[in-house]
Amino acid sequence: NWKQLILTTNEVLKQGIDFKTLRQRLGYAFFMQANYYESRKQYEKALIFDLRCLQAHKEQQFVETFLSAVARLAK
Repeated sequence: NWKQLILTTNEVLKQGIDFKTLRQRLGYAFFMQANYYESRKQYEKALIFDLRCLQAHKEQQFVETFLSAVARLAK
């Protein structure tokens, strides 16, 4: 249940718990809910923890590519 995952993760973040994998999972949950801009934002926050993380870079790049395609189709 993606909505519940987002709600639970936001509660965890309010408690001051924050780490790379949490942000990556939250980014994926937002992506699955078609909230692509919030997804991108979460992957960017994940990269703050580890700029060398190849998986986070790949996930962020995928979202960026997807957003570009959506923008082109909207024109």
